[in-house]
Parts: sequence; C-alpha cells; structure tokens
Amino acid sequence: MSASVHSKFVAARRHRPDVKIVLSNTPAGISSGKFGTRVISINRFTPQLDQVISDQMTEVMCGFLDGRYSIKNMTNGEFVYLDLGDAFVDCTPNDQGEASRFDCLGEFVSDSFISDLASRLMATFKVRVSIVEDRELSLVIRHDTAE
Repeated sequence: MSASVHSKFVAARRHRPDVKIVLSNTPAGISSGKFGTRVISINRFTPQLDQVISDQMTEVMCGFLDGRYSIKNMTNGEFVYLDLGDAFVDCTPNDQGEASRFDCLGEFVSDSFISDLASRLMATFKVRVSIVEDRELSLVIRHDTAE
C-alpha cells in the first residue's frame, strides 16, 4: 500500500494540485493555498448549500480520476481508497475562536450523496466504485475490466 495516485486507471498528469473544499464565512471562490493547494471556498450562507457542496465534491472526484486534482488516498495499483471527508473542511467555527472541523462532510450533503456519486463516477469513467460501509463517505475505486 502507498499513499499516492499511481494506479493503472487514474489519468497520469505532471502537476496534480491537492484540493480542499472549504466552508467559511468568506466570499465564495477558488484560490491557491500553501504548497499550491487548490482551495474551493464556499460561503456558508449560499442558497442550496448541500447541492453546491455536492456539485463541488463531484467535480473534485471527476478531476481526480481525470488526473487534474489530487486528494488524500491510498492505493495498491489495483484499487484506490478515498476518504472524501478529508477533502472538506468546515472553517466556520474559526469565527468563534474554535478549530476547523474535518470529517464533517456528511453533515452538509444529502443521505444519498455517496451512492449518487458512486453511480455518476461509474457512468462517466470505466471504473467500479464500492462504498465503504463502516466509514462515512469513503469509496474504493477499481478499474472496470469488463468489456
């Protein structure tokens, strides 16, 4: 096992910036963070917030499989394990002097988000996607070798 994106089915690219989706009180937009990280900021007062977050996370996952983005993962070359909660950060507690929250994506998306995302990825890419049942919002992605 390794923590990389070197698998047989993830598109190879020279530069794959890490991506974080950040919920905050600041205006929405895209910027660069430390070390070239792509930061997608979403204002917490955005109308239909759950849909906006779902759309952005879907874009990040498609970008990961296209080879445009990198997110924290583990792979053995045959499959990739992705914990989507690591790509989402709730920074709104900072206004009250509290720390940012990770692993809280499930609080902001619908209950069907992970299964809908898995279906969309399988329809768009030649992959098989399994939902990891004992972890919130985690996927295992394998190359679909069926012809």
